[in-house]
Amino acid sequence: WKSGIYANRRAELYSNLAQHFTEGSIIIPEHPKLMPQLSSLKYKFDMHHRKLIESKDEIRKRSSKSPDYADALMLAFSNFVPEVVGLGGVDRIVVGHFKGR
Repeated sequence: WKSGIYANRRAELYSNLAQHFTEGSIIIPEHPKLMPQLSSLKYKFDMHHRKLIESKDEIRKRSSKSPDYADALMLAFSNFVPEVVGLGGVDRIVVGHFKGR
């Protein structure tokens, strides 16, 4: 992970997921548990000014539920690479692929 920016891999993967949503490279269907979990995640910065997503223990203390659906989505898109391609009269379309391991 980018240790100068993120305190751990989880923070990096959640930040990447947020960036995919911001760029419009992923769209997900509405889900009664997923959306509240994603929107309730909080972050802070550690003493080295690196981004840190609150721990599952902190989330459970605050809301009494583990963010299992949010974590599953974050992990599912951990190797996703969006690509912008042009198709005929369409200005841009975002497609993507998953990096091989």
